[in-house]
Amino acid sequence: MKILRRYLPLLGSLMVLAAATKATHAEEAWPSREDLVWTVTDKADFDRTLLGIDTLRLVLASAIFEGDKTVSRLAQGRDPYLTLRETIIASPKALAARFQTAAPEAIKLSDEVIAVVVAIEDITQSKGIVPESDLAHVMFAGLRIFLLSAQVNGTDVHKWMCGTYPFSVACK
Repeated sequence: MKILRRYLPLLGSLMVLAAATKATHAEEAWPSREDLVWTVTDKADFDRTLLGIDTLRLVLASAIFEGDKTVSRLAQGRDPYLTLRETIIASPKALAARFQTAAPEAIKLSDEVIAVVVAIEDITQSKGIVPESDLAHVMFAGLRIFLLSAQVNGTDVHKWMCGTYPFSVACK
C-alpha cells in the first residue's frame, strides 16, 4: 500500500499527460495537396477512401440506431450522399487539377466542420470503435479526403453534413 501511495501521483500525472496528448483523427495531420492529388488519381487509393466513407456512414448509423426511424432516415440521406459521391468521383483528373490550383484555405476545413468530425469520432468511439484501430483510420481518412474533395468542388461542407443523415446527428 505504501508503494501505491508513492506512485499514485506519478500515475495520475502520466494519465493526464496521455489524455492531453492523444490526438483525435480530426486533429491528425490533414493530407497535403500532393497527398490529395495522389489519392484521387490512384484508383486503388481512391477506392479505399470511398470505402472508408461508405463504412463510416453505416457504422455511424448503426451507432445511433433507433429502429425503423434510423432505417428511414438513412434511406433519405442516401440520395444526397450518393449525389455528392458521384460528383466527386466523376472526374478524378479534374478533381486533382482543382486540388493543384486551389488556394491553401480551400484545402482546409473550417473549425465548425472539424467540430462535426470530432463529434462523429466521439459517437463512434462511445459505441466501441477504437480510435487507434485500422478501421477508424480508414473511416476518418476517407472522411477527411471526401470532405476536402467536396469542398474543392464548391460544396458547402458544413451545410451538407448537417443536412445529410447520419452525419447530421453530429451537428449542434
